[in-house]
Amino acid sequence: MAVGVVQHIAGYLDGIGERWIGWYVPPVQRAFADAEWQRDSRDAYCGSCGLSAGPGEVRESGCAACRVEPHLGDGIVRLGPYASHLRDWILRVKYGRWAEMAEALGQQLGEAVAEADVVDLNRAVVVPMPMPWQRRMYRGIDHAGVIAASAARALDIEVAACLARRNGPPMMTLSATERLAMGKRGLSVRRRWGGWNLDDVDAIVVDDVRTTCASLRGAIGLLRKLKARRVVAAVVAVADESARRGSDMTPKVPISREGFSGWT
Repeated sequence: MAVGVVQHIAGYLDGIGERWIGWYVPPVQRAFADAEWQRDSRDAYCGSCGLSAGPGEVRESGCAACRVEPHLGDGIVRLGPYASHLRDWILRVKYGRWAEMAEALGQQLGEAVAEADVVDLNRAVVVPMPMPWQRRMYRGIDHAGVIAASAARALDIEVAACLARRNGPPMMTLSATERLAMGKRGLSVRRRWGGWNLDDVDAIVVDDVRTTCASLRGAIGLLRKLKARRVVAAVVAVADESARRGSDMTPKVPISREGFSGWT
């Protein structure tokens, strides 16, 4: 059967599903097209901390915020601010098990890292931010792991799942102060036979959202101890003042410290 005919039939069936059944989640490319979404260019944010920036706000030493706090490792790459469609997609990935969107965002993130040229891809690995196994079980998805694996495929490099984390309350249930206190706690190097050799390797730490930076800084510190040559953060979204002004930061899902109770 000709490719054009197959595509026509697929489009027809999608139309029927949308009209008579409705989407639980739309096809990923349809979601991107309807939102007219594109990932940020490098000049839309600070490459040292990830915060949104306007023309002339970022210098070689970083933005104004970077001059108060230390840089986030050797740089950061992001897809956009934690707002609007990107925020909603992330929440559906985390609490709706939308693995296809996680993979698509991971591919976009990998492509953004390649374009940024912040690591040597000939000696780089992707390191997912770890999720406690208890949370992975009740959510049904390790969202950071899926995003990281997809980013690694886009970059044609390996995943090094060398970090672990003890269980605790979800970050979205905590205040900013609590997140800062909790961020580094419970993070450790995952044990394995022979250990981890990151000597002279560039590590790309992948996470979904950068908020207070506490977790990312903790992960970066551990990777430094493993002697990684460079450590760069790669996140889908950054929750900064620009994002907060542009959208309601309250999740559209009911979340408690005990876990996820379903979609509204």
